Amino acid sequence: MLLIDTMQVKGSQGIIKRTFTRPRDAIYLVLRGSASISIDGLSGELTAGSVAYVPAFTKYSMVIQQGPYQAWLIEGDKSESEFFIRNKAWAQENKQFFDKGLVKVWELGGGKSLDIALAAIEDRHPAEAGKWALNKEVDMKYLIVSGRAKITLKDVNQIIINKGHSVLIEKGVPYKVKAVKGPLEVAMPSSPAWSPEQYELI
Repeated sequence: MLLIDTMQVKGSQGIIKRTFTRPRDAIYLVLRGSASISIDGLSGELTAGSVAYVPAFTKYSMVIQQGPYQAWLIEGDKSESEFFIRNKAWAQENKQFFDKGLVKVWELGGGKSLDIALAAIEDRHPAEAGKWALNKEVDMKYLIVSGRAKITLKDVNQIIINKGHSVLIEKGVPYKVKAVKGPLEVAMPSSPAWSPEQYELI
């Protein structure tokens, strides 16, 4: 299960979001602005391009540090995981950055039920002509952070999506991604967590 919502705050600073809990694991992906997040006595800064993972049924609060603020809120089923804040630099430092030529991927991780990766696609994915990508066990959303993409779902349809929009790619459905207008940067939350063992090119 993947639930996506958009958070937007037009003000500038010091806007306190109420303390609350969610019944599902959640990932915040910040698109612009910055915020601080506090959870179980821990706190951290969220800037554009960073993600925060918040376990289900955990109280937390947020303060907007710089606005306007915009973020995607991505929810999945409850799993055993801990709070973290990560970004592309973390992925590179922890050897979770993969340069595949036309596609660069930053794996930011998550819990068993939900994780996320960021990617930059120069031309197309898969890079191999005539190939389709296939996730056999996970549902994945392509969220367009910048640029425009043409996503083709085999035997289903073809979709053009712009910045700020998303498309669900269900498990078992082969797909292709083409950068129509670049640079194309995407976020790819998956539920359950993505693994290379269930992924293949066909």
